[in-house]
Amino acid sequence: MMGFLVYTHSRIGRIVKVEAMVTESAAEGLTRGFWLYCSAIFLNTLGLIPVALILYRGSSILQPTGA
Repeated sequence: MMGFLVYTHSRIGRIVKVEAMVTESAAEGLTRGFWLYCSAIFLNTLGLIPVALILYRGSSILQPTGA
């Protein structure tokens, strides 16, 4: 990996100065798309909670008993 990085750096060199562009929407706050994404992630996570509980309960039921 280090060899690849050295090779790439030797081929490309230093990157030219990058300027950050501030858009009007960034100055206003968080956009509708951000809140839509957050709500989708929240609902997905909320849907996975029962799976963890089922696996926890199943692991206690399926544990082998001492002989």
